[in-house]
Amino acid sequence: MVDRVEDYRWCGYASAAGGNRWARMGLGRILRHSPRVSGEDFEEDWKATAPIYRLWLYDQGEVRVLPEEENPESHTHPRRGFTPEEVEAEVALGGKLPLKQVIRRRVRYLIDGGVFGSAAFVENVFARHRERFGLKRKTGARRMREADWEDLCVLRNLKNDLIGEPAARPARQE
Repeated sequence: MVDRVEDYRWCGYASAAGGNRWARMGLGRILRHSPRVSGEDFEEDWKATAPIYRLWLYDQGEVRVLPEEENPESHTHPRRGFTPEEVEAEVALGGKLPLKQVIRRRVRYLIDGGVFGSAAFVENVFARHRERFGLKRKTGARRMREADWEDLCVLRNLKNDLIGEPAARPARQE
């Protein structure tokens, strides 16, 4: 149905990758009770849960030709899934969702962060609009959390629901 597991909006992984706390805890609970994985508090640690669960999804979703599908006269079609090359590429990444895929999710930083970019860019914007900030604030750039954002920063230091749907805003009074 989709090319990447995180693109299927009705699956638990896509919801968890989008920042849903309950989906993350649920996937962590699945891993916690898995006989193949042990030693982590997966329900509370999404950074530990995400790559392991993602690798499991790719492994389970790999196309495997069944003996009855090898017969060209049978009118069955092999199930759709990931090619061995796609699975190998995911294993090479260690199950880590690439930055550009994370950004493709609906990321609250992009909406409510005010300014989004390199630390130098955010500092430049902060300096140009210094009068809009309190006297106690000395710098503009804030590191982004909850994923590997490399060197990206934002102007506002968001604390809750960083990845996912933005908080609802009250209607504007006219």
